[in-house]
Amino acid sequence: MPQPTLHALRRAGRDANEFCDKLLEAQPQGVCAYHAASGRCVLANQRALAIIGGTMEQVLAQDFRSLGTWKRDGFLAAAERVLATGTAEYAESLGPSSRGKEAQIQVHFSRFQSRGEWHLLALLTDISGRNRISRALQESLNSMKAILDAAPEIAFLMTPEGELIAANEKLARRLGHPVGELLGRSIYDFIPPMLGLKWKLFAKQAAVTLRTVSFEHTELGLVRLNRIVPVAGPERRVIRLAVFTTDITTFRRVEADLEIQRDLHSALRESNEALLRGGDREALCRGVCAAAVGSGRFNLAWVGRHDDQGRLAVRAAAGPGTPVLAELDGAGAVPARLAAADASIRANRSVVDNDLAAHGLVSTAAMPVREAGRCVGSLNLYATEPGFFTDERMTLLENLATNLSHAMDLRSAQERAEAAGEAEHRREELLRNLEGLKAKSQIAAYIAHEINNPLAGIKQSFQVLAQAIPDGHPDRPFVGIIARELDRIAGIVRMAYSIHRPGLPQVRDCRVGETLADLATLLSSRLRPKRLVLDLPDSGQALKGRLHEDILRQILFNVLQNAIEASPEGGRIRCRSWRDGGELVVEVEDQGPGVAPHIGARLFEPGFTTKSAPETGGLGMGLATCRSILQSVGGSISFRNLAPAPGACFFLRLPWLDDAAGGAPPGGHHE
Repeated sequence: MPQPTLHALRRAGRDANEFCDKLLEAQPQGVCAYHAASGRCVLANQRALAIIGGTMEQVLAQDFRSLGTWKRDGFLAAAERVLATGTAEYAESLGPSSRGKEAQIQVHFSRFQSRGEWHLLALLTDISGRNRISRALQESLNSMKAILDAAPEIAFLMTPEGELIAANEKLARRLGHPVGELLGRSIYDFIPPMLGLKWKLFAKQAAVTLRTVSFEHTELGLVRLNRIVPVAGPERRVIRLAVFTTDITTFRRVEADLEIQRDLHSALRESNEALLRGGDREALCRGVCAAAVGSGRFNLAWVGRHDDQGRLAVRAAAGPGTPVLAELDGAGAVPARLAAADASIRANRSVVDNDLAAHGLVSTAAMPVREAGRCVGSLNLYATEPGFFTDERMTLLENLATNLSHAMDLRSAQERAEAAGEAEHRREELLRNLEGLKAKSQIAAYIAHEINNPLAGIKQSFQVLAQAIPDGHPDRPFVGIIARELDRIAGIVRMAYSIHRPGLPQVRDCRVGETLADLATLLSSRLRPKRLVLDLPDSGQALKGRLHEDILRQILFNVLQNAIEASPEGGRIRCRSWRDGGELVVEVEDQGPGVAPHIGARLFEPGFTTKSAPETGGLGMGLATCRSILQSVGGSISFRNLAPAPGACFFLRLPWLDDAAGGAPPGGHHE
């Protein structure tokens, strides 16, 4: 085998050196090699120069044992240990490098032997950026901890896998462990497995979509709303999940109670309609029972009348429990104890008959039904919800029995009149009594209407405020929430009927000018869209005295709203006030089309309205209610068309209740 020539050996040596140089420069870390005995640097790559600074000549001239930074940062002690023991070590700098460059450096020391002599190998890594990220993450974590501690609800921070990173004291009290014991553990260790699966599903959804996820769960009778907020790091990668848990049990209960009240009001309205349709006693009882069960809140409703033995015989019933009730009635076993006394009785626990309790009917109430002032039976209702019959619900249910009693009285009166041969005369009396029943609906509509007016004012004022909140404002989402809740309240008001007639407003000192100015300000948001001018020529500044100011405000608000709706765009509404003997007179004149003759004949009838759009908020009782209220205090309302000029003029008259009212000097106008 031929021996390599000297030239070939030299070329191989050069190739090996070139390969080592390229390998050295390709290293992502800085590389420095030092002679162990002399401490002199014998090798360095360009990456090492970029990390520590200086030129290649300056670095190669260094003796690691004479470098002050190596002594300061503990590099020298680590290097000596590595040379002595052969065990590699890591060390990190505490300040600038040996060449004065501001950088945080991590060094890996190891030893190697070359040509029989030991050398020290130092691999350098610039960790400045990594430390900045760590500090930023720590500052972010500290800020998040402050937010969690300030939160009025249970709040904690966890990894996408569920490991707790931070938590407030409310979570610690909820789980029964100090915060320190919770950190590092999985939140799923403290919640039931099935609920844990639900939490994991929503946590994964928040981490994947980078969107806040909300869900509710029920635990030990409490309803909790949970919001999982993803906290994204670099490259939109989720690194934390912030969780906020709020107890909304009370809110859900109030919401459910409002739903129940709405259903009960609906049952009351339907029962009134059934009673107004008339019929014999059996039909009247069936109508009330069907209305009660139709509300969806009762599983059984029945009406019983006392027989000769003092027992209750079933006359009408509705609901799933009807078959078992019929069996009890057939055996003569329906007890009279719930309505034997002439008073409403309720039982909110399982004290009902065993046969009925077997159907889950655990709450019951009985209201007496009277005829000619005498208790003749009872209206009986059963529910599956324990404690269902609260004081407020009992008031509504007693009204069902009262209406049934009135209808029974009417039927009895009609039978007596027919038997006595006075059917025609008694018919008129019955019609008057029926009008009394209708009055209940009118009173309820009046109350709903008068609540609806200030609610409309609130809604109009809110629309003005909403325009002042720009789309990008952080509170802008609340605009939609408030608007929807106002609409929800308006819907409930329309169904909320009261059984009591409100008392008259109190008499108080009134400055008419101030009242008119208040109404002008309140209606300004309605005037602006149509560019209307509300003109107050005399403004009533000198008119003052004692009168029903609340009535004046309510009636004038209704009339001015009607004038605004009737006026053309850019029109003018004129409002004047003066004293006429013992009365205050207010005149409202618009430039609308006027009142057609066929409409004017019915303008003050209850329930009559020309408004069809739901946005107007009309309940069909505005002017009829105005006239009724004014007449109740000795006032009046009338109108006339301004023909041949367009428009209509309404006159309000309200009595002064003292002699302090003065005259009316001229005033200005309000837009």
